[in-house]
Amino acid sequence: MMRKRAAALNRRLARQYNFASSKYVSCFGNLQYLDREDLRKQALEFLNKFDKQAWFDNPMHTILNGKGLTEGTGLVTVDAFNYENGKEIHSTSEVVDAVIEHLKTYQPPKRDFREAARKIEQDLFANYAGELIGNQAVDFMKQDGLTEIEEWAEASTVEKRIADLLFKAEEKEEITIRRNFAFVSCVSNFTNFLDLSRKTLRNIELGVPALVLSRSNTGQHMFRWFEILQTLAEKHGIDSGMITFLCADLKEQQRVIEAFPDSPFYFTGSREVADKIKQQTENLMSSTGGPNTMIAEEFDENIAQASAWSTMIENSGQCTAQRLLVVDNKLRNVIEDKAAASFSANYSPINESKESLETGGFAGVFNSSRFDLASGYKTIDENKSVAFRMNGEDFPKDINEMWRQSYVDISTADLKNEENLLELSKWLLKHQPITTVFNGKEMPFELLNFVFEHTALVVYTIGNSEKPALTVAAKPQDGEVFGEFPPRHELNRYTKFPMVVPSPSPAYHAVYQNSFLQKQANKQFPISCMSGLVDKVTNKAVRGYCQVIGDYLVDACSQTPIKGGHPEGRTALFGLQRTPKQTMSAIRCSDLDDLLPRLIPFYGTNAYESIFVSTTSQNVYEKARSFGVNVEIQSEQAFDEWCSENSPWNIVQATKMTDFPLVGQFVSTLLPLGHVKSTRTNDTEFINFMSKSEKWLKVREF
Repeated sequence: MMRKRAAALNRRLARQYNFASSKYVSCFGNLQYLDREDLRKQALEFLNKFDKQAWFDNPMHTILNGKGLTEGTGLVTVDAFNYENGKEIHSTSEVVDAVIEHLKTYQPPKRDFREAARKIEQDLFANYAGELIGNQAVDFMKQDGLTEIEEWAEASTVEKRIADLLFKAEEKEEITIRRNFAFVSCVSNFTNFLDLSRKTLRNIELGVPALVLSRSNTGQHMFRWFEILQTLAEKHGIDSGMITFLCADLKEQQRVIEAFPDSPFYFTGSREVADKIKQQTENLMSSTGGPNTMIAEEFDENIAQASAWSTMIENSGQCTAQRLLVVDNKLRNVIEDKAAASFSANYSPINESKESLETGGFAGVFNSSRFDLASGYKTIDENKSVAFRMNGEDFPKDINEMWRQSYVDISTADLKNEENLLELSKWLLKHQPITTVFNGKEMPFELLNFVFEHTALVVYTIGNSEKPALTVAAKPQDGEVFGEFPPRHELNRYTKFPMVVPSPSPAYHAVYQNSFLQKQANKQFPISCMSGLVDKVTNKAVRGYCQVIGDYLVDACSQTPIKGGHPEGRTALFGLQRTPKQTMSAIRCSDLDDLLPRLIPFYGTNAYESIFVSTTSQNVYEKARSFGVNVEIQSEQAFDEWCSENSPWNIVQATKMTDFPLVGQFVSTLLPLGHVKSTRTNDTEFINFMSKSEKWLKVREF
């Protein structure tokens, strides 16, 4: 009977394209692979011919409707280490006014540019990969631009398939892809994959026009890819009005952003900057970093090398570079010397990125990089730009990312002691690294699973002395689903939705059509323990949205965890997850219709014991309590006191829903998701152990 119901549900869910759904999973595999050595050859050929004067002779400038606008103030641009490398022209207010007018009046000539956009992408891979890698190597000093281009080609295959499902859903009048201009704020270290591909091409292929913003540093290589994009758009038949480059100072950029509060804004960077942007626009979709951590039971030569490489990767310019090393207490008397020796032995000074491209390096430290020794730290050697701080058995209260400077904090802990592991888990919950890795002489499965179940990171990796894990690697196209999430209880401060890779960017600004939700409202709710409460929803669109959430959870949880990984590479499991153990989450609401969409992912799953509902409404209290929900009537002050006492993992303010975002994005604001992987290939021991973890999300009753 259950199999028949599952089969019927899967047929009904043919429209699904959300994270971990059956259709989402079907988009993986049979990827496009590029020739790495050919990429290297192209990049080196470009660098050998590169004319440094070109970026001075052709300054960055605003490009509108395919035309360069050069009226404005000329300035010098700088590279990753603040050395002059070209010029730019900040547009006048009159030019910015023209950009604003274009954004207000422009209407995309059609919704579907997939064929043309994908021809552009193939053209980029075939004919411009060396130039893209080379420009980034000169501007950002990126040493391994090859891997980024490879991952872009592979991951874009998956994202295009999901985008096809998204477009099909719009054609069936289930969703609306809102086509406001998308603001693209480029990052430095993964500009080609994240910005050119994910934020720009993925938007314009579904008819969403894009405005790319200039940067105060390392902006040259972004402007150069925009020039290539403009040329290819004309070649392959995309209207020039679909893409705009705005070169302007911060004040003028803010003026444009404030003029378009309904536009989505895509940003990758620090939480501090995301906080400032979010104050300007509610539609910010940001990816933010955190202090990536390695936890090591042993620290032999291979694990020590993995730690050093993880810290120094791209001169500490990779978003997942190691920032904290935690080793077992048994190493407390030797770890300082061992770490210093390893960093010294693996320290590779270079003068330019071309050296790493030639040798296959990725963790060199530039002789030209600027290094400022922070208080409390010491260098491994007066001639080497790497510093560390010993924290004893304490975890650092405050920890600065120290972007492009190689710093590591080192703490010790009894990794067999549950209280110590709980303290470590609390630290990880507070600081929310992108990734944490676990290394031991053998695979430390118990250690990994304990931290996995008590935290909510997006990336976990386990390795051993033979194949140690680095903090620096994720292949989203292989099911190593990636994301850079802020701590969940303050998520709304930094982003509207967490950004998940792979996923098509237009999904984050899409909504369900009301007529579609009205039809869904007539169906039987699929999670029986909540059906009676869901049926008390009075707004029919909200009731339909509850139905879509329930269908999604049943579909996604029916196969979680999902096996990923590459047949010749690592082994991965990914999927939706329940809230961290020994944490509570809270929903604050005053209306049952506002509560139910937020309550279902918690109370309809194995996260049900972790949710607390705070309300001012007697009606909400009585109805929720009658179904066993942990609910209290509280004043605002009482709720604040409860939060202060319980330090909830997530705090959800259940406001009235006027728009209904896609359920994949909506549920990601409520529950954890991501992947855990082993460094070993086809690791059945890992699969058997971690598949049984209580962290994976399960529906309470089918």
